[in-house]
Amino acid sequence: MMKKISGSIIAICSLLINSSCSGEDTFLEQTEPNVEVNQEYISQNIKHNEWIYQMMSHHYFWENELPDSSSLSFTKEPYTFFEDLLSSKDRFSWCELNQSFKQPNQEIGFEYQTYEIHGSFVNRVLYVYSDFLLEKGLKRGDYVIINNDHLEIGQYNNNKFITTNIIPKYEIETRSRNLAPTIPLDSIYLINNKKIGYFIYDQFESSIDVAQIAIRLKNRGIDELILDLRYNPGGYVSTSNYLASMIAPNKHLGKLYQIQRFNANLTKEKKENGGSGVDSVFLNKGNITSQRNLDLNRIIILTTKNTASASESLIIGLRPYMDVITVGTKSCGKDVGSYTIADNRYKYQLQPITFRYYNAQNDSTPTTGIIPDIEVADDLNHERGDINEALLKTAINYLLDNNSVKNNTRSLQSSSNEKEYGKSSIEIRNNL
Repeated sequence: MMKKISGSIIAICSLLINSSCSGEDTFLEQTEPNVEVNQEYISQNIKHNEWIYQMMSHHYFWENELPDSSSLSFTKEPYTFFEDLLSSKDRFSWCELNQSFKQPNQEIGFEYQTYEIHGSFVNRVLYVYSDFLLEKGLKRGDYVIINNDHLEIGQYNNNKFITTNIIPKYEIETRSRNLAPTIPLDSIYLINNKKIGYFIYDQFESSIDVAQIAIRLKNRGIDELILDLRYNPGGYVSTSNYLASMIAPNKHLGKLYQIQRFNANLTKEKKENGGSGVDSVFLNKGNITSQRNLDLNRIIILTTKNTASASESLIIGLRPYMDVITVGTKSCGKDVGSYTIADNRYKYQLQPITFRYYNAQNDSTPTTGIIPDIEVADDLNHERGDINEALLKTAINYLLDNNSVKNNTRSLQSSSNEKEYGKSSIEIRNNL
């Protein structure tokens, strides 16, 4: 996801807005009191919802589509009230409790996709980041049933799930404290005298990780680069820009990477503050960036439906300056970004869509997703980084054969008996 943004370059940062409701605001019609209703609860809802409406009226990208306040029930629970405000075009805005909020599956130690197999539903592991679960033998492609108090790991035999191991959830919660690394794997493949760099990037977080991998690849003198973003839901625009600055041809450093456009209120505000009304992000330029820059003319990026937001903006943002070949399946289609709106006096913090992004050629990510140049279904039967894994194998073959994209386009089914069902844990956690 393209997370919290402050100013022009960060897609997610905490914005603390000190505001209060005016006594002149009249959003709610007066009704006869009901002694059975908790009046304090209703009063609190009204207070929170008035603040939500004010913030959305100012920041929301589709603020011109907000319902008139007179048509709304401000007595609703704030989460429901927020949902009532959202545009039909909006797939990504969300809100959460403004306190130590624990996202679903945050400490479960792995990511998964649910599949339907002959009428039954089971989860397949996309990747494991918990050392504890790795020690227990859990790996990519395993079948898992998630129960309230335990995990069942097993296999399918004659279309029937057979449990091979059971792990109590309390063991995962108490012994699996490590968070998923943003770059779990990087490799150099020396094939036909060509050095092909490869690394997995699962979240746009600290630019330090990006700098370290760029230095390693630069020192090894790679000829080509394959970037695995298949499970990357986005993150900081500043980190996306930093990575782009490490990859793009050196001669293009300092050029426009991304334009962000806002609603009429924020556009007017930015102009009144001396700006152009839009925020512009430029590829980094300087001695340190130039020293670390890989100066590539092309890159292959691996994608799936979990490739979203800042990941998609990297693909779009690099296209004016180099060949970007995508391999995998269609991406999420998130052409918008947001920042967090929070005030500690209110129960919820908001993450509404606040801008749409474009590249230097005024192109953006299609809302239906980026269609891959070479279509290959995700291969859960091999670990990421295994040269026999379908996406990586296809990317390597493309680089070695240097064939046209059209000649490489193909489709691969993971399993004839399996059909994806619902959202993956990555989509659920990141509200994609």
